Amino acid sequence: MYINRSRSNLADDDLRFVEKILIENQGPSSVTSISELDGYMTAVISGPRTLSPILWISQIWGESGEGPCWDDTADAERFFSIVMRLNNEICDSMLSESSDFEAIGIIENRDGEEVRVMNSWCSGYMKGVKLSVKDWVNNEIEFNDLMLPIMVLAGEFDDSEESFSDEEMLYIGDIIEELAQGVYLFWIARRQDFLESLSARNQRGFGFDPQPVSRPKRDGVKVGANDPCICGSGRKYKKCCGN
Repeated sequence: MYINRSRSNLADDDLRFVEKILIENQGPSSVTSISELDGYMTAVISGPRTLSPILWISQIWGESGEGPCWDDTADAERFFSIVMRLNNEICDSMLSESSDFEAIGIIENRDGEEVRVMNSWCSGYMKGVKLSVKDWVNNEIEFNDLMLPIMVLAGEFDDSEESFSDEEMLYIGDIIEELAQGVYLFWIARRQDFLESLSARNQRGFGFDPQPVSRPKRDGVKVGANDPCICGSGRKYKKCCGN
């Protein structure tokens, strides 16, 4: 059971459809739930630089980048359309002055009480961070105070959860929106300086060197050059991912 965003235009059936595809095609380090996908895309949007959709969409399926072999192009188009709509909603809510960002969490029944659990969301967030982990390195106390709780819920530290009570872990989940927006604003304020620094390092021949990402292999139904692109952008395939 999930909490959807209060202002979301995505139906529950859309979220269930996406999660079904994620579960059926899960592999090592892949995103496996809608809550995890929501966290993953929030990190992608929030980082110090903009990532290519070709990169972050392919890595939804894990390190191999090999997605489903779609038997029906309609399913592929629906999946990527929903993913891009979710991506746009996160962007819009992060930019909103009313701070209406709401993460998708998992509702569990604990001792007869429904609680929102955000571990899966945080796990997805850290997978998004690791797409460009070198870029995220920062020693400012403000940044570390925001990231540490997310990393704890994601299980990034061995035995770290043993030092937190259930109440403390749930409290971290309750403030996850505040933490995520804090990280987003932190990097927005520094993004131009980061890009200028990255450009200078690359011109000198060292620094961050992104590895090429192979496009996912699709052995199912072929997409025609003039068909809508399967990433959901609305453009023709030959002018988008097929270019």
